[in-house]
Amino acid sequence: MKTKQILLLIWLLFYGIYLSAQSVSTMVLVSPPYSPYLNDYLQFENQAVLTLENNTARAQQIFLRGSVVGDNGISAHTTLDYLPLNPITLEPFEVRMLV
Repeated sequence: MKTKQILLLIWLLFYGIYLSAQSVSTMVLVSPPYSPYLNDYLQFENQAVLTLENNTARAQQIFLRGSVVGDNGISAHTTLDYLPLNPITLEPFEVRMLV
């Protein structure tokens, strides 16, 4: 059960991506062993991989926002008006992996 909760938390962390009607698809892959600590996924290279795929014939600029929601009532998230300084630019039909 803990593994499913951790995967859900990681997925929710990256879910806040600005997208326009499925023009960019995302996939999160978390490799075992699974840690119950969020900081572990931020520190270990290749432990969590986010794949972004531009499904259109035009460049897309996206911004990542994050949120984590636990089943214990604790949550953390970026503010709704948070906007990173630089967008992630995906060229037409580009697939990019962020590790």
